[in-house]
Amino acid sequence: MEKVKSRYIVPLAVGMTSDIESDLVNAVQQLDQAGFRTFIAELQDQLDAFAATSK
Repeated sequence: MEKVKSRYIVPLAVGMTSDIESDLVNAVQQLDQAGFRTFIAELQDQLDAFAATSK
């Protein structure tokens, strides 16, 4: 995911793109291919487990 960030997300964040909308769509696709949604789901599971034991 670091490669996706440096190649697609950083240029969007600093305004180094000529077509923001299509580049954003492309960045989201690249994140999906890199497993970002799986990463977020696992992170949420761990946070939920932590919150359940911290009550």
